[in-house]
Amino acid sequence: NDYLYNNQVPDATKKVEHYSFLFKEWIEQIDANKNANTEENKKIMLETGCYSISITSNLMVLSVNTMHFHFRNRLSNDPDAPAKIFAWMRAKLEQAKSNRIKVIIMGHIPHGSFSTPLGQEEYWLKKYEEPFVAILHQYKDIIKLVLTGHTHSSFIEVKKSNNQGNKVESIDITALSKEWLESQDSSNLYNNMLVHRSISPLFDNNPGFGHLHFSDDEQYPEYLEEWTFLLDKTYGKIEDPAPFWRPLYSTKKDLEMKDLSPESIYQFKINLKRDPVLLYKYLLY
Repeated sequence: NDYLYNNQVPDATKKVEHYSFLFKEWIEQIDANKNANTEENKKIMLETGCYSISITSNLMVLSVNTMHFHFRNRLSNDPDAPAKIFAWMRAKLEQAKSNRIKVIIMGHIPHGSFSTPLGQEEYWLKKYEEPFVAILHQYKDIIKLVLTGHTHSSFIEVKKSNNQGNKVESIDITALSKEWLESQDSSNLYNNMLVHRSISPLFDNNPGFGHLHFSDDEQYPEYLEEWTFLLDKTYGKIEDPAPFWRPLYSTKKDLEMKDLSPESIYQFKINLKRDPVLLYKYLLY
């Protein structure tokens, strides 16, 4: 997000240098990422900052440079990149669908509207959000999860679209509004989005990370559970060379979610309304 400029993608004078550096550091020099070291990946990385990587034979990650879609990004920086990104996403997802591969979409800035410590936020320009949502809706059967960051806070959202599959409604399970708890419409759910906590000097967040557990079914890996870990340290005082990462909660064990499909998260919302003990546990975490 802020490597070169705050909320900006590199312009034409810096793009190749910047993305070449990232490709070398993230792909070429990490043995575990060697399957991503391809000419196809290098081409799209140098053009847009995106890449793909296979986790198993049946699970792939598409890393999408969502900085291009941010409302604060100057469109003159790289105006052709969004169209290239959407074309690349469709080609990779079509290939994954043909080969029965499940996909995780990863990006820095989340799409949709959601609650943050600063209030209701919406980061993407609509002209980019709509084609992105249309892609997620079209390939919802193989996209298991959208992973993002940027907010430094932790929340899960279920995404809904309209009947045309190009408008997004975010159902934030951390909001707990009366309207959210009482709504019954579960149509057009297309996937869920996880935004994880991280350290922040703005909100005094302690560091945290999530461990994602998928099923052992190699043919149809399903996103079953997330364990959240927290480092109990005051911001700015993390000198311990071997800090203790405390398990905060499991979505399955502690929050009683069957798995982390959009349907299960929607059912979790209904359970919160019916079960005051579960609601208390959720608020505690």
